[in-house]
Formats: sequence, C-alpha cells, structure tokens
Amino acid sequence: MLIAQITDTHVGFDRGNPDEANFRRLTAAVRHLAEGPNRPDLVLLTGDLTEFGDGDSYVRLAEAVRPCPCPVWPMVGNHDARAALLAGFPDTPLAGGFVQYALEFDALPLLVLYTLEPGRHGGAFCADRAAWLKARLAERPDVPA
Repeated sequence: MLIAQITDTHVGFDRGNPDEANFRRLTAAVRHLAEGPNRPDLVLLTGDLTEFGDGDSYVRLAEAVRPCPCPVWPMVGNHDARAALLAGFPDTPLAGGFVQYALEFDALPLLVLYTLEPGRHGGAFCADRAAWLKARLAERPDVPA
C-alpha cells in the first residue's frame, strides 16, 4: 500500500489572491500524484488545510484535490474549522462529534485522530478521544495501527 501525505497546505493564506503560492504548490503536488509513476492508494490531507478555517478556502481545497487518482482523507489542524471542513468534504466521517475515523485495510488499520481545540494553538486530547482510540486499537489487538 502506498500512502501519500500532503500537509500544512494553509490554503487562503494570501486572502483574495487567486494565484496564491500555497494553492499553486498544492495543485502541483496533486498533479504529480495524478500523473506520476507511483500513484498512491490514498492521500492523507493532514492538518492546517486552510489558514483561516473559512468555507471558501475549503471549497478551493476540495476542488484542488479532486484530480487525485485515489481517495483523499482530510484531518484538521489548529488553523482549521470542523464545520467548514465538513461542508467542503461532506463524506468525512465523524466519531463522537470529532473529525476522527478508522480506515480499515487488511494489513494496516489507519486511525485519524482529532486534536483540534478551538482557540487553543496546541490542540487537546480529552478522555472521549482517548476512549475512542483505545476502543479502535482493541478491535484488532494483534495488528499494528
């Protein structure tokens, strides 16, 4: 299994600029994944997807990753906003109100954890999130996650 990770895209950093450098870098990365010789089985789009968590940036982000040749799975960072992300990526799973989910593969369960704490730069990991993680790990205790 080949997993590509695109992280810290910060789309919308240069507000109002349709030729924003972050967006150009993102589209170049997506083009490489779509046209390159080693196409991934999935893309993890990790943290700080946008700079300000605004809906327009998530719309642009979703459009930019649409050409990916495989599923794209987003997760939030401290610059992101849950409601706006879910509006831009409506198929993103939730668990207990958090944007966290398990992707099940025979050889590798992938667990996406939500540590966003609005208003807190460093994030958080509360008892509810810890319980979710513990339960997911217990489902397949003999398989590395």
